[in-house]
Amino acid sequence: MTEKRDPGAGKGGYGTASEFGSLAGWSFSEAEDFLNSHPALKRLVISRGGYRQYIFKDASEVYIRPNGEIIRLPRPMYYPDGRRIKGYRINIYTGIILRSTAWHNILLTEQEWVKKDDDTSKNTDDF
Repeated sequence: MTEKRDPGAGKGGYGTASEFGSLAGWSFSEAEDFLNSHPALKRLVISRGGYRQYIFKDASEVYIRPNGEIIRLPRPMYYPDGRRIKGYRINIYTGIILRSTAWHNILLTEQEWVKKDDDTSKNTDDF
């Protein structure tokens, strides 16, 4: 049996999804095991396309795309008038949030990816 990995502490400030460190370089199975066993996990939703959505009790979220990209979404935030602020992603390395549209302009080394393993080959749309 292998020892469980610990991502360490994240930068925090945007909910549970920002409180643990990077999963970059982990295998898909290791990341899935860590997220499934997280005490704040409320629900896991798996789409037919293989996306995994981990929803925490504070409503922050972590997605693992079938290609291994990890997306972290902050807990709900609101404008002073009560409208929900949407469209942000958490950069786990800097601790800041970026608009989803700006996310694609950052370097791949600033994004978080897990490595595919044998278990994930069944969860893709490559048919």
